[in-house]
Amino acid sequence: MPSTEPPLPLLKPADWNERDVMVCRPLADLPAQGMPLVAYGWDHPNTFELLSRDHAGGATPDSLDRGALAGLRARSATWQPIEIKLGWFKKVRFLVCGDDFLAAERILDEQFLQQAQRTLGAKLLAVGIPRRGMLMACDGAASKDHLQRFCAAVAGQFHRAETPPITATVFGVIDGKIVGHLEDGGIASEVKTRVADEPAEDIYIQSISLDDAGTRRTVICAGGMPLDRLEARIRRELSSLVAKYGAALRAEVAIIPDLTPKTTALDAWLPTLAAGLTGLAGELGAAHAVEVNYGQPGE
Repeated sequence: MPSTEPPLPLLKPADWNERDVMVCRPLADLPAQGMPLVAYGWDHPNTFELLSRDHAGGATPDSLDRGALAGLRARSATWQPIEIKLGWFKKVRFLVCGDDFLAAERILDEQFLQQAQRTLGAKLLAVGIPRRGMLMACDGAASKDHLQRFCAAVAGQFHRAETPPITATVFGVIDGKIVGHLEDGGIASEVKTRVADEPAEDIYIQSISLDDAGTRRTVICAGGMPLDRLEARIRRELSSLVAKYGAALRAEVAIIPDLTPKTTALDAWLPTLAAGLTGLAGELGAAHAVEVNYGQPGE
């Protein structure tokens, strides 16, 4: 194996193009079309080193799962409650875990899921793992309307692709174990259209591309506030560019001064944004250093 440390689990989408060369297995033995895969590897700064079959030394998912789960549990992760109003009096309560790169992988941690079930007082959990770094849960035995809204929330996070998408499928969990999956009746497709038509509000973003010696050089011009919303839009734009141009993409970002005031917070945010975008590009299959500049490209 490439490292002496036990590998961690990493979820990948069902159509992952490296599934035949990496050590991996389906998340669950269910007939869901969007069933993600569990891969294995090591979490390094700005990259995740995956374990290939050629370097596995005979290791299999069965032999790796116990150590991978132990490593996952050693990381810090917490559930946070979110309430969404339905009309005047009714509210829908969700739990979200999004404070770790491997938050979605907590669907493998029975103890963590049992904690959510106790917190919600639920007999059955509905659990979503829409994208990297996000795990969502709600009472799966609530009303049909409640579940539809939860499915829409999961699909929205999946299609926004602020981090690499995993699946829009919602899973049924009892006592920490996946026992089924929920067909969404077309909700995911409807949400995809809605996300594409969302107004940019106070965020401006425009990409300019050109062919350059076999690569597709693209400058993402972006500006606006607040910074977390601006970062989310830049991430979505980069994801769509990788989907369009693939490994040929070489992207850079130019933050527009007139739309984004220069502050101490901005100065600290720029290198963090560059590192995050570089990691995102690599995981999506267009590995390169994404440069971020304040002003004109390359300044």
